Amino acid sequence: MNEMERQITECVVSCAVRAGLRVSANYCETDDYAIQGSSSVQDVMDAIGTGEQDVTLQFRDSEGNRRGWVVLLFGNRADVISDYSINAYAVIGPALELAEKFAD
Repeated sequence: MNEMERQITECVVSCAVRAGLRVSANYCETDDYAIQGSSSVQDVMDAIGTGEQDVTLQFRDSEGNRRGWVVLLFGNRADVISDYSINAYAVIGPALELAEKFAD
């Protein structure tokens, strides 16, 4: 993961945590979890690591209800956010704006 992707990814995770959501990250290729149900931005970022594997971030509220997901494809630079659920849009808006700034 390059610096641009790291900043966008960290913004996605930070937005979710600030919204009171817990974050899980699983690898797209294997479906293995790097981390589950974390409310620590640093722990999620550490679990994702260098970004050598694409991940899906899943968001759940404190009661365990699903609140959205985001697919991150590393190597896409400003387009690292490849896809997301409609209910995640309100949470990750600042990260999408940051990605758009990088793209310009």
